[in-house]
Amino acid sequence: MFDSPLSFSMNHFLKFLCLFFALLGKLQANSEIRTWKLSDGNSITGEIVSVNEDQKLLVLRDQQGKEISVSTSTLANLDRAWLTEWIEMNEELAAQVVKLGGRFQRHEGKGEKHTTGFYVYEPSARVKSGEAGPLMMLFCPSGKPVRYLLRHIEAAEVANITLVSADYFRNGLPFDEYGARFKDVYPLIGKTVKFNQEQFFLGGTSGGALGAFRLSADFPEIKVAGIYSNGGWLGYSADSKRPYPTMRVALVNGDKDHAANGYNDSVTKTLQERSCTVGMFAFEGAHQIPPASVQGKSFRWLLGEFE
Repeated sequence: MFDSPLSFSMNHFLKFLCLFFALLGKLQANSEIRTWKLSDGNSITGEIVSVNEDQKLLVLRDQQGKEISVSTSTLANLDRAWLTEWIEMNEELAAQVVKLGGRFQRHEGKGEKHTTGFYVYEPSARVKSGEAGPLMMLFCPSGKPVRYLLRHIEAAEVANITLVSADYFRNGLPFDEYGARFKDVYPLIGKTVKFNQEQFFLGGTSGGALGAFRLSADFPEIKVAGIYSNGGWLGYSADSKRPYPTMRVALVNGDKDHAANGYNDSVTKTLQERSCTVGMFAFEGAHQIPPASVQGKSFRWLLGEFE
């Protein structure tokens, strides 16, 4: 099912998401692992392998790789509500891809040193025209590349920008490996996806934005046109000395994201010293992904559509 490249029939998309999380658990630490509380007071720690709503059956995989079947009726009320929300979000994301008319694919990503699967969403206009255009590689801090990418596809349609996300990149990944995987996977993206290399962007939320900033400085041979920084920062003092390229940077923060907002002035100062153009975009919220309307506005600003 995961041969490269792979286009998905959308009526099987929810099944793919469940299978994806199952495969992910075999490959790396899975951020979908959580502690499930049972109505009898016991608990189970594991990731979702599959859900059968008709049979009320949840299959989990624990951290040792053992699969455990749990009746959803035995879950505590809060955990049943969380599972319902998880299912509904996956269904909504699948339906959104169908509605928007874009193309979603997975590619194996076999590089010289690492194999890093990556995911591509091409907006509907780009699919129809077949022309090269801008591309943004997104980094999810908790290692959920599929769901993170899909939560930005409405903005991708508005800005007509192709989105890419990849396995393994997450908070806690040693940055040597972070950089090595990026170095390996970037040329594979270029061979697989048609895009304008003068319009290559990086982006992410929180630690994903930090990763994007570091990569832009550490790989000067790769031209980065801009960064979408959602609740991000530049890191500690050593990071402020990195040779960030001249680029456009969108700082997209919730108005109650006190931690990220506390760094806005220092981040702006450091970037402007590198001749970067910095734009600030605020939304009502805390340390979280912004609404699609704000995402789309920041993407369009990064593309220079307005000042």
